[in-house]
Amino acid sequence: MKILMVNRVLYRRSNAENEMFRLGEALQGMGHQVSFFALDDPRNLPLKDAYVIKHPPMSSGRALRVSLFDRGAREHMLKRIMADRPDLALVWQVNRTLTYSVVDALTAADVPVWVMLTDFTPVCPAQSLARDGSECRKCLVHRNAWPCFFHRCDGDRWGKSFAAALESQWMRLKKRWDLPNGYLVPSEYHRLMMERGRFTHAPIKDVGIPLAEQAFLPQQTRRGEYLLYVGRLEMRKGIVTLLDALQQCVAALPLLVVGDGPEMERLRQIVREFGLQNRVNFTGQIGSDPLRRAMAGCLCLVVPSECEEIAPWALLEAQAMGKPAIVSDRSVLPERITSGKNGLVFRHRSSPELAQCLDAMAEISDEDYQSMCVCARETALEQYTPDVFAHRVLKAVGAVGEE
Repeated sequence: MKILMVNRVLYRRSNAENEMFRLGEALQGMGHQVSFFALDDPRNLPLKDAYVIKHPPMSSGRALRVSLFDRGAREHMLKRIMADRPDLALVWQVNRTLTYSVVDALTAADVPVWVMLTDFTPVCPAQSLARDGSECRKCLVHRNAWPCFFHRCDGDRWGKSFAAALESQWMRLKKRWDLPNGYLVPSEYHRLMMERGRFTHAPIKDVGIPLAEQAFLPQQTRRGEYLLYVGRLEMRKGIVTLLDALQQCVAALPLLVVGDGPEMERLRQIVREFGLQNRVNFTGQIGSDPLRRAMAGCLCLVVPSECEEIAPWALLEAQAMGKPAIVSDRSVLPERITSGKNGLVFRHRSSPELAQCLDAMAEISDEDYQSMCVCARETALEQYTPDVFAHRVLKAVGAVGEE
């Protein structure tokens, strides 16, 4: 099968590109022919089967029009299809760059096209379902993007939020979201949010998410002596709840905090106020190898998030290593952890419940701990390998004709 991957860039810019490359490698390993279509960028990887286009210099007015529908990109896509007609197109992030003009070209040529959603863009122009660090459902519930503009959810600049809201409204008005054969999302929670927004009549299917092959190195079951938090240091990540729980729990467990963010100094002050200076260590950002060593040596990972998580990579990677986790019941997290099997789940923002989970993990028997480690590893092998992801994508696409 000839499969065309479409994205704005061809370098590892974000999780979307990582997902695309992992899927492409897995599909090639299965014998499929994979090619790429993207904007030209000096950072793009030198891929053999890649078709890249250049955006000419343009005025701000033309740039706004092109951010809604790029006729030049559509023409280039039609040329690409005529040169080597694909059997399937998988589209990642094209909003405000290539736009759905490329989807229009693919559907006009009767090429099956599925969009890989890695954020909440269709129901939230700011892509996060959050405003000022707090949950926001206005655009999703009202199916109207203008709250994003009025509250400047997509940044401090009015222009950026206006462009995001305008694009979303235009896509709904012109029914552009209905162009693809369907949408593929990383979790059941994500699927439910998308269906709640009613932005399309096309099917929306959960296909999971892939980890890199190197994440599945030999299992680590050594019982560590410290808790590990990995993530951005901001209030919506629930780290204050974690610090509050830490001072409430009976077990004097140390906490290693890996990551950086705007609330670093404020969190250090909270640590001092709670009298936890001797138990909490902030490392800042660290490399992948030191992070893997930190995961290998921890008792468990703690993900106390109070916001919309799409792909908590640290959690998935910890599971791939065979480490249990304590997570909040927010968004996708309960899908990744079955309480009592591969970790524990607590009610988000509840520091007493989290403290109980911390004590339970500290007191768990070696036999039960090893069982959690094995279950965490099995969960990762069953759900997060690139081959499993590729099979799920192909199954979802193949199921369209059966519905």
